[in-house]
Amino acid sequence: EQAMAERVRALVEHTVPLSAVGGVSVGIADGRFAAMVAAREHHGIVPAGTSAAFLASRSVQLLAEVAGLPADFVHLLHRLGLRTLAQVAALPTAQLEARFGALGAFAHRLATGTDERPPVVHEQAVVQPVQRSFEPPVHHSDALVFVGRQMAEELMAVLAGQACTQL
Repeated sequence: EQAMAERVRALVEHTVPLSAVGGVSVGIADGRFAAMVAAREHHGIVPAGTSAAFLASRSVQLLAEVAGLPADFVHLLHRLGLRTLAQVAALPTAQLEARFGALGAFAHRLATGTDERPPVVHEQAVVQPVQRSFEPPVHHSDALVFVGRQMAEELMAVLAGQACTQL
C-alpha cells in the first residue's frame, strides 16, 4: 500500500502543476473519512482494521472540517462534552440517532471508522482569468469602474453556458 500511495502522489505531482493544487497528500484507510484525515495530516496509510483507533484521539472538529458536517452540530457535540471522536464512538448509535437523527448516526459511523462511502473525485476548477494592466497608472476611480465593468462583461461571456459557482 505504501508503494501505491507513493506512486499516486508521484503521478499527481507529475500531472498537475503543484502551484494549482498547493501540494499533494495521499491517505489510504478503510473508509473515506479516515483516508481524508490521514491525507490531511500527511499520515499516509492507516492499516486495515485500525481506522477507529487512528481516529480516536482526533477532535470532533474534523467532522465539520473534513466530513462537512454542519458546524453548529459539531459545536453542540463540543458543548455536550464530546471533544474527541472516541467519545462520539463510545456512545450507542441509537442514542445519537434519537437525539440528532440521521446526522447523529452518520457522525457515529465516521467516528467509529465505519464510513463505507465510496471515494469521490473532485475536479479542479478551471480558472478563467480576466485582467488589465495600466501604463501609466490610472489616477481616477471612474476609469477603473469603467474597465472593471468591461472585465466583468468579458468574464460573463467566457462563462456563458457553464456552471459558475463563484465569481
